[in-house]
Amino acid sequence: MQVRLYATLRALAGAARVEVPGTPGEPVGDVLRRLVAQCPGLEGQILTPDGAALLPHVQVFIAGRSIRDLQGMATPVPPGADLAVFPPVAGGCGLLIA
Repeated sequence: MQVRLYATLRALAGAARVEVPGTPGEPVGDVLRRLVAQCPGLEGQILTPDGAALLPHVQVFIAGRSIRDLQGMATPVPPGADLAVFPPVAGGCGLLIA
């Protein structure tokens, strides 16, 4: 299945999209653990050190829905679905508008 990476995760993985072997219906956590195994630069950037949980600042979407609003790491990946993984985003111009 396709995993789309955004922002700094692209550079760490060396690609914007990574094909990760998987079976439709398996938990997203299994796919993410294989992603990190395939792309060692992502180690410590997506999952907790034990691989059991998503880091609090990372967002993962399946079909436009956050896995946090579904079943978390246990969310089954539907057939043909892509995963989208977003790192924390911060910034702005620093202007205050009153």
